[in-house]
Amino acid sequence: MTALEASFTHIVHSVEMSKYSHLVIKGIIKSGVSYEDTIQLMVKKRKSKTFFTFSLKWLGSNCWETTVDFHKTDIEKGTWDYYLLYNNEQKYRLKIEDECIFEWNRISVFNSKDVTYGYKCYITQRDSLSTVVFRPSMELIVQQREILNERIVYLSGTITGNDFVDSASGFELLIKERDSDNQYEAPLYFELEGNQICADLKINYDDILPENITNLRWDVYVRVKRNGTSYLFRIHLTDETLEKDTCVELQDDQVYQIRLYPTIKGNLSIKCTELKMKRDIVSYSIENQHVNFKGFAYFDLVKFDSPDKLERFIKVKKRNSEKEMSFPICNLEPEEASIEDDYRFSGFNVSIPLKKLTAMMENELDIYDFSICLVYRNQEKERNLGCEEYSYFVDSPLVSDLLRYRLKMVRTFLLFTPGGNLKLEAYTYSFCKMMYMKYRQARVKKSSGKDVWLIGERPDTAQDTGYHFFKFCREHYPKKDIYYVITADSPDRKNLRGLGNVITFGSLKHFKLAATAYTFIGSHDLEYILPTKAIDWPNYQEGQRVFLQHGILGRKKVNYHKKYYKYPFTVFCVSSKPEFNLVTEEMGYNSEEVKITGLSRFDQLMGKHETERSILLIPTWRDWVKEDTFIDSEYFNRYKELLNDSRLNHLLEKHDIRLDFYVHYRMQPSVHHFYEWASANTNIVEFGQSDVQELLIRNKLLITDYSSVSFDFNYMRKPVLFYHFDFDQFFKNGLLRPANKTFLGETYTDKNSLIDAIEMNIENDFKEKSAIKKKKETIFSNIDENNRERIFDAITNVNRP
Repeated sequence: MTALEASFTHIVHSVEMSKYSHLVIKGIIKSGVSYEDTIQLMVKKRKSKTFFTFSLKWLGSNCWETTVDFHKTDIEKGTWDYYLLYNNEQKYRLKIEDECIFEWNRISVFNSKDVTYGYKCYITQRDSLSTVVFRPSMELIVQQREILNERIVYLSGTITGNDFVDSASGFELLIKERDSDNQYEAPLYFELEGNQICADLKINYDDILPENITNLRWDVYVRVKRNGTSYLFRIHLTDETLEKDTCVELQDDQVYQIRLYPTIKGNLSIKCTELKMKRDIVSYSIENQHVNFKGFAYFDLVKFDSPDKLERFIKVKKRNSEKEMSFPICNLEPEEASIEDDYRFSGFNVSIPLKKLTAMMENELDIYDFSICLVYRNQEKERNLGCEEYSYFVDSPLVSDLLRYRLKMVRTFLLFTPGGNLKLEAYTYSFCKMMYMKYRQARVKKSSGKDVWLIGERPDTAQDTGYHFFKFCREHYPKKDIYYVITADSPDRKNLRGLGNVITFGSLKHFKLAATAYTFIGSHDLEYILPTKAIDWPNYQEGQRVFLQHGILGRKKVNYHKKYYKYPFTVFCVSSKPEFNLVTEEMGYNSEEVKITGLSRFDQLMGKHETERSILLIPTWRDWVKEDTFIDSEYFNRYKELLNDSRLNHLLEKHDIRLDFYVHYRMQPSVHHFYEWASANTNIVEFGQSDVQELLIRNKLLITDYSSVSFDFNYMRKPVLFYHFDFDQFFKNGLLRPANKTFLGETYTDKNSLIDAIEMNIENDFKEKSAIKKKKETIFSNIDENNRERIFDAITNVNRP
């Protein structure tokens, strides 16, 4: 304690609260303070730099008074602490010695920025004065509810627990549409009985619904009038059946439901939404060459109390294909799930013949996704089939089976996706390969004695970190048994010409090498380079599993956490110390398993390359965008508007610049929609047409949203522009690192600002800004051409058992 602090003692001897206006505080300073000193009351928001000051009125020798008028401040929700501020430098918490000076359970209200707040003063554990500011509410106890004339909801009950009822001159119901200025008044009939309101509420849904029905939400308030001022109170209630009892169905192009509901905080609101399907799988199996699902599915708030109420079927879709099959299901009473009586026929028990699915098979590996479809009032809704509670593993199937189909063997595995949905992976191979895997694998492994490495990316690609590391190994260590795995029909096979040791995915040689290999190296999940799942390959389980990565971690959360693998990576390559810390501290790997090497593909970026007067646009995919709604999505329309923008196309033509629009592989089925919007200066590059790295090298400016290829541009000291029009939705599950430490470039949320930045970069001759250069140490520990050598050393220095 300083000498000044010791001498600056004070007592608060009066706190007075006006119900609708202000707080008056009186006190005495028991120390020699000069009137020339400046002393003020400071009200500071806890854990914030926000504060307000109020002048002291001196009533006599060392006696002071001050008034905090909440109406005239921007004090907002939170906890606020009181201080005496001495000469604008030192502050001292306002102390309360006698807790009897004030009735501490009193609550008052005020308006700030058209929002009503409540506040309550209290004494902290250290005898200091504080105030908590909150959104006030009235408690509604509903005693009766019904729907009148199909669209009018009537509620009757009592509103209690509020100190402001007795002095109010009027009450109204106010309904405010969220994210809009629209608001509506509704009648609130009341009768005062002591400190409570006997209330009747009537809400006509037709009064608030727009002409074109869509998903909307409204919040319901009681508007209390007193002395010419209106205050808004939320209505708080606890009512488990409110939604069901007030739900009305609306038939438009599709079926909507509008109803009252309590929010997460228990406040009364209204929502209008499309039908919501609830579903769950309670058991699954593969038996007798059938995949079996038992569960339930129904529309929330739609009665399913008779077996003929809904039509339902299971849909099986072959991934990356238009092929699908449907299987009708019976409406049963669930045996193993606790279901409300309103939904008692929502159960199902379906058995799908695997041989029917094999009719869709075309490749060595095919993936099938399951969904359930419900038909109600001529409207069909579809949702992925899955479990609400599940344990996700990348490399550990739930169940598996083996069947013969047209002289071939089909190995099927049922797995969860990261989101808990169910998928079936089917590997097709010859009887000879099956026999090899079953009987000869163990003997070959024991007698081999070779140090075989298998390298790959996705089964059909050779252009990322796997390809670049394999190319390095073949050029520098040609005598080592190192092989690359890729499908027979991959367009990227041309990149591997002349390197040798290229193995066709699913071939007999692939089976033989997978049985003898000890080291498995990949840019993605390592099962991509195995002929079947990891559970079929003991040497993979016992061997060295090296994750090269295909980008730098720090943005969207990924599924490479150690806990998601039965056989996790034994070597995890990263590019910097911050990324090393992220993997060891957040993803479960120990420091011996994580190596700071850099990405193998970066080495190729450092040489002297010819660039062209061109700009590269690479969007990444949105998991929530579906093929059948693609052209209605914000994602499609944002990029369509950008490609079709007259100012951008004028800039390209004026400066003789080409725009390369590289289509994400998940966008392939919908790429034709972009051609009609492309100008003469726009080149649409479909997936597989050009090597991504060649595009990165030859272009002068990169525009992306969230793609990790931005790091390649940073590595080459070239400018990057980020188009973040849906940032919050894309990162709704959080960022791995702060945005300013992972997006090294300028960020824009609207098209016009982005085009302004494109023009500035053209005029600046595409030079990287110096501020970006200083941030690179958080992304790259090394910027050189030795990443592949460091990876090779990291692999060879790991001790084999």
